[in-house]
Order: sequence, then C-alpha cells, then structure tokens
Amino acid sequence: MAVIRRGSLRSGIVDVMSGKRRGPAAAAIRSALSVASAGFRFAYLLRRLAYSAGIARADRAEAPVISVGNLTAGGTGKTPFVTWLAAKLSGEGRRVAVLRRGYGAPRGGEDEETALIRKAVPDVVVRVGADRVLRAAEAVRDGADCLILDDGFQHWRLARDLDVVLVDATCPFGFGRTLPRGLLREPPEALARAGAIVITRADLAEETALRSLKRRIEELAHGAPTAAARHRPDGLFPVWGSGAVSAGAAQDPAGKSVVAVSAIGNPSAFAKTLAASGARVLSEIRFDDHHSYSKEDIEEIGRECDRTGADFAVVTEKDAVKLAALPPCRRPVLALRVSIEFLEGEESLLETVRAAIARGDARRPRRSGGAEERERGSKR
Repeated sequence: MAVIRRGSLRSGIVDVMSGKRRGPAAAAIRSALSVASAGFRFAYLLRRLAYSAGIARADRAEAPVISVGNLTAGGTGKTPFVTWLAAKLSGEGRRVAVLRRGYGAPRGGEDEETALIRKAVPDVVVRVGADRVLRAAEAVRDGADCLILDDGFQHWRLARDLDVVLVDATCPFGFGRTLPRGLLREPPEALARAGAIVITRADLAEETALRSLKRRIEELAHGAPTAAARHRPDGLFPVWGSGAVSAGAAQDPAGKSVVAVSAIGNPSAFAKTLAASGARVLSEIRFDDHHSYSKEDIEEIGRECDRTGADFAVVTEKDAVKLAALPPCRRPVLALRVSIEFLEGEESLLETVRAAIARGDARRPRRSGGAEERERGSKR
C-alpha cells in the first residue's frame, strides 16, 4: 500500500525515532535528537521539582477537576474520550465544562477538536485558552460544577481531583524516549501519578502485546484501575453537500475501496481503524497534524482516487471540519465518525471518576441561605 506524505515532517521524524529509517544520516539525526532529549528531560525535572518543593503552586478551582491526558505527543484518542466522558457526566446531572488549550486554531476561529466536542455534546460548555486556571474560574462563575481538563497530565498549574491517562496500544511509550528523540512527554514512571488508565485502540494490538502492556501499566501505575477501549467506527458521512458530516444516513465502510487521508497525530492508526471496519485501504495521504488544507490538496485527493480506482476518499471528522470550508472535491470524500467503546473496565473507571468528583464536591465552599440545596434541586 502506497503512503504519500505531504509536508509530513512528523512522519519523517517518527521514522527516524523508531529506527525504521536506517543509514548514516538517520543515525546522525538520532544522536543529535538524543542530546536535545537530555535537555528536555532536565527542563521537565526542574519543573516537577518546582511544584514538588512548593516553589510553584497549583491553583484549585471551586469545582471538581478531572484531567484527561497522555504520556506521548498526540494521537491517543483524547477527543473521543473527552466527548464520551462529558456526555456521561452531563447525563448524570452534572453541569460540565471542558477546558482546552486550543492548539492549531486558525486566526479568529477555533481548532477542529473544539468544534467536534461542541457538536457532539452541545449542552456542555467548552472554554478555550492557554490560561486554563482563568478558564476554570470563568466556567465555575457561569455555573459549571464539574470541569474536564483536556490534555492536562502535564499541565500542573490547575490542581485536579483525578488524572485519567490514555495509553495508545499501537504506540504506548513513544519508542521509549522523551522528546525529541522519542514521543514521550515525560518518562513512563510518571504513570504513578495517574488515578486511572485507559488503553485506547486496544483492538489493534496483538493479544500477547496487549497482555504485556497491561502488566507494564500495572507496575508503573501501582495498580490504578485500568480500562481498555477501541475506536468504534460509527459510519461514513459526506463532507460536502446537503449530507454534511453531521447529517444524512451513515454509510458502512465494509467492502469499499478507499484512500485514507489524514492530518492527525497518529495517521497509521486511522488507516488500521478503517481496515478493521472492513474497508480496503488502497493508499494513504498523510499531512502534518493540524494541517490547513488547500484547493491543491483537494485536487490531489481526487487524483489519488482516480489513480487507485478507489470508491471514495475517507478522512477523519477532525479533517472534515477544515475541508468542509473549501470547494468540494470532484470525487466523493466521506468522514469516518468514531466513538469510544469499552472492551473492559468501563464501570470501574466511572466509579473512580465519580469518587473523585465526590471528593471535589466535599471541599467546595458551602453557600449560605440554602443556595446549595436550591442548586442541587435544580440539577435534579
């Protein structure tokens, strides 16, 4: 299967990190990246020491905070998980706000993940900005009683009641090295801080590898509750026309010949998810994460469909957000919608989250004059 990289710096670097790219030049690059990685680890240790010693202090919001994060740089499935968690908590009567950094947002607009969360759970508030302590205070002031800190495992300024860490079964520990020599944001031993672990894309890992990963996580996380999940394909939806991504009847990818197009952190996992859904992936076009699509990109997608004889091209919902603003491709382009489906450990995870929220509720300042009881009554 052909893999076409268009400005895909990340893919090239990943090939070097993993050792897939061989030769003197690749070896020299790995040596240089190892030196830079030592500096990254030193800066990380200094920051952790500052918080551990009380030199820097985390601010605590006046509402329970559940952090969702990961160890590696991108691509573990945080957006589908955050959407699932926000919907669960909202369905249980909580007034949920999601706090996001908003990486890759265009000038005057919002990033793709934020747009997807808003659309998937419209009754949940999404606050975006670099200062998530301020965003938390704003959300609470506007009535939120539960906060989800998206991509928060390495964000120490905002204290949390629980850290949920996602580990991608297809690349769990980022080639065993910290950035930029590997994909780790911090060493695997940091899982000791986690209150719960979710292994994502567990269905794409070999059974023996998955068992080994579970044992490793149990050692690192000291027995924290661990769940396993997959990205369940929920059908294909047209990117353009009256059947916008959120409308129309879903098409089943099974048996279709497709070109996989993505600009995400883990493009190979997207192609594997498509293949697991029964689609025949003829080729891939990979762009850098958060790539801004152009008319030329759309034309290339059409040409690749012609070259391979594919029935259509398939993109992620995240990519569809950007493509929908451009003129349509002359060949059909559909978006694959996915959601989190748990293979094991869902109820244990939810119990852990609820217990953390209860602890957060217990430390909230009580309001006088029966306001607290009136608030609880309104939630029911």
